[in-house]
Amino acid sequence: MGLFNKPRKPLQIQHDVLGPLLYHSSKDDRYYEGTGLFIVDERGATRSISFVMYANDQGPSAAQQELYKKLQTGFYTYIQKMIPMLEQEFSLWGKNITIKDFNNEFSVVLLSMQQENESPIKWQVILDTIHDTNHQIIIDFADDEPVDILFDV
Repeated sequence: MGLFNKPRKPLQIQHDVLGPLLYHSSKDDRYYEGTGLFIVDERGATRSISFVMYANDQGPSAAQQELYKKLQTGFYTYIQKMIPMLEQEFSLWGKNITIKDFNNEFSVVLLSMQQENESPIKWQVILDTIHDTNHQIIIDFADDEPVDILFDV
């Protein structure tokens, strides 16, 4: 690593909507990372979930902030949308799984939001599961709908 290729230390900021964030900036990437509490079931239980938002120096866009608030207060509705897709994908892998308790069978590793100024907003949920400890599961969303799933090593 040369003298001028040295990674920059992340900048710590306090965002009004997103809370404490680390801003990472390099020649190729600019993104903010943080952790928030998200409601994960109908009873109001919360989980701490890490997130990354790709954005410029001006910070996450208004659309990204709105999506974050929507996810934070109603993540359980997105869980319900993921379950049929997960069960179908597992069946394609020869595993007939019926998800009974998502929050005990899966853990959200990361939410990732792309830098988009147009609709639909593209974002991802990355999951670990007790059903397959050798892979992470990536579910792509466009706005409120899951559109693709990938089992990754």
